[in-house]
Amino acid sequence: MPLRDVKYNAQAFRDTIHAMSVLSAECEKKEWILPLMEAGCDELIFAYSQGTCGALRGFDLPELRECIAEAHARGAKAVISAGRLFHENEMQLIDEVLSLLDEADGLLFADPAFIYRAQQKEKLIYDPLTLNTGSSDMNAWLSLGIGGAVISPLLTIQETMHVLAHCAQCTVPVHGYMKMSVSQRKLLSAYDVSWKYRNDLRLQEEKRNGSMPVFEDDYGTVIYTDEKLQSLKYIKEFEEAGAQRLMICSAYLDQDEICSTVRAYRSVLHGTDPLSALQSLQEEYGSTFGEGYYEQPTIL
Repeated sequence: MPLRDVKYNAQAFRDTIHAMSVLSAECEKKEWILPLMEAGCDELIFAYSQGTCGALRGFDLPELRECIAEAHARGAKAVISAGRLFHENEMQLIDEVLSLLDEADGLLFADPAFIYRAQQKEKLIYDPLTLNTGSSDMNAWLSLGIGGAVISPLLTIQETMHVLAHCAQCTVPVHGYMKMSVSQRKLLSAYDVSWKYRNDLRLQEEKRNGSMPVFEDDYGTVIYTDEKLQSLKYIKEFEEAGAQRLMICSAYLDQDEICSTVRAYRSVLHGTDPLSALQSLQEEYGSTFGEGYYEQPTIL
């Protein structure tokens, strides 16, 4: 049966979810909420439009409130993402996002100002993209009273498992195009203003075959990995090691693909052979999947 035809009964599974990792996915449109939940999501991530940088579509504050309310009404958790750095004259934006924590279940952030200004620190999840590379990093941030931290997606499987063994409340990015580089410089429109906001641009390195998606918005330029990370054969290990959250990133994925991806991960968590699940994804969406740096360390 194709993965797109499989539906997940979130309510029936709710009573046992406390003993397992939360399967979480970025949600770019309000109409994705129900399909993602039926596919197997326990938690949806909604980006704040003025707080994120990159190709992921965000929501303004009223839209975020609507998304949070609908996710909760349907039985899912709702987390906000505000993953860029904020300048001194933007502190009101941080406060506006923090005001949503009375409604949301968590907030992914990169700017330490969130910790300083938050009243509900236990709902904060530190996500500095590639910077959390060890358990000491993670535990240092958790010691400030926040509720979690995201492991860098650029680690080997041995490094990732070591962090999970020595740090609680870890989120593991498991699927999608990972952010490799983020700059506040306008690296595309400096050459051609028409390149801003385009999601069809790729960078080709001279000594590599793959091409990396690159995107510029008002807050800077983001370069993504050339392949979509997939972690299907590792997610049971992550769950057994105590990962708090398994996070699927949706930038550059359409609704069908993100839903099929969620189904694949849910099916593996329920016992499906990882290779079979991966083959199904490859048949539907091509072979642009890779295991990132799990088996080969990144070049520093």
